[in-house]
Amino acid sequence: MKCILMNKNTEVLLAEYDSGLGVFSKIYAIYNLNYASYILKCFDNDTSFRTNLSKWFQGRGIPSWRDKLDLLLHRLNIITSSELLDKAFGLSLSDQYWLKPYGADIKYDDINFFDHDFDYIEFMEASLSKNSKMITREASLMTPNNTKTVCLRKLGLLKMV
Repeated sequence: MKCILMNKNTEVLLAEYDSGLGVFSKIYAIYNLNYASYILKCFDNDTSFRTNLSKWFQGRGIPSWRDKLDLLLHRLNIITSSELLDKAFGLSLSDQYWLKPYGADIKYDDINFFDHDFDYIEFMEASLSKNSKMITREASLMTPNNTKTVCLRKLGLLKMV
């Protein structure tokens, strides 16, 4: 998918993103690195820049070691956690970065989780329920639960009741 990495409403760069693999495969243009995350300002060449960009963006998602992640993905009919991250433009409650599909007419002010309500019932049901069946209705995945701040059990820290 061709997309623009945004910092609120400021374009940072234009890139090709593969949500299945969770990597940026090509950088088309860099618009404004002053608005980029610090890790993106430390690169030597195109390959290391793309690697840093991919690692940084993957780090926004739910960690692969999170307990019962595979069950959650199955219940939501999602293959990878990076695909889950993409369902809400990569938005998070921890910063203002997001991926805008190239050519889309949306602004941060229209979609951010700070100013707008978001759905969480289906996600919470899928992540915390003792029932192992898939969510059959179309679940709204426009939620900050798609990021690492998700309400999944952490290994050894919480017991299911």
